Amino acid sequence: MDEQARILQALGGVNLAGHSVQGGMALPPPHGHDGTDVDGRKQDIGDILHQIMTITDQSLDEAQAKLVYFFNIKLSTY
Repeated sequence: MDEQARILQALGGVNLAGHSVQGGMALPPPHGHDGTDVDGRKQDIGDILHQIMTITDQSLDEAQAKLVYFFNIKLSTY
């Protein structure tokens, strides 16, 4: 028995046509076949990426400010 079949058997009642797994878990539908608004999904992904980049920029700014602060303290102690 291959690994994929073993995993499916371990999950129990798997309905591949409906993409559902016993216990209320749902597998994501295949790409492009769910009928949702693709542009809306792209916008959501873009928004999430923008938030991640903003957080990253803030973290870098904070790290740089700390570096400058500690560098200035080190220079003032000599």
